[in-house]
Amino acid sequence: MFQPAAGRNHENHDPGPTPKGLGNRDRAADNFVEDSRKVGDTEKEVGGDIADGAEDAYLSTKEIAQDATEQMHSMARRAKTTSSTLRGVLFALLIGGCAGGETPEPQSSDTSSAMTQCTEPRPQICTQEYLPVCAQLKDGSQRTYATGCVACADAEVVAHRPGACEE
Repeated sequence: MFQPAAGRNHENHDPGPTPKGLGNRDRAADNFVEDSRKVGDTEKEVGGDIADGAEDAYLSTKEIAQDATEQMHSMARRAKTTSSTLRGVLFALLIGGCAGGETPEPQSSDTSSAMTQCTEPRPQICTQEYLPVCAQLKDGSQRTYATGCVACADAEVVAHRPGACEE
């Protein structure tokens, strides 16, 4: 912004012609116009750079969104495959029962007292059915369980035999 020199009245002041043919005001006006053009050109360059930067940011964001979408679709496909696999495993477990948690001992002639030993690893999942067994616990006591699988899932059970315990 133009600041007048202190102590001079610029409204009534006429500097008159200079030896070069231009007045100070004309020279200042020409410099101001030239400086304004330079500033305008700089603003256009900076504005262009900002616009280019904004466009780059938009394109970068769009690419990130597309990548994220592709990753989500890929994860969904893998989840479908995993879900199918898990269903197959679960079905096999349900059909197979709890055969892994008990080892049958050789049967004696008295089948009602044959004990099946529980082995490690203990069953984690058992089918819901009722085929009662009488289980022998580590402390020597007996308890009735719904199935041999449920009995062997209890870490306190050593072995079990078919049928409910007698009271």
